[in-house]
Amino acid sequence: MKQKDIVLIIVVIFFAAVASFIASKFLLGGGDIGKQEVPKVDAMTTTFNPPSKQYFNEDSLDPAPSVDVSDNNNANPFGN
Repeated sequence: MKQKDIVLIIVVIFFAAVASFIASKFLLGGGDIGKQEVPKVDAMTTTFNPPSKQYFNEDSLDPAPSVDVSDNNNANPFGN
């Protein structure tokens, strides 16, 4: 390659980089598009409100009663 060719390639690369930078800013937008406000929430507290007595009362049936399986004397429970 000649010296002129190398300079021409460098100039073309420079202009291509500038053109792609300008095109990306135009197509993808500036920095303001990606900004979004986030809603603020209240701080958490250590207090706990008890559940409603309509659903959780002390006299209701236990959905998970204890099951005792220790009195099984069968040596072959599946009958092979």
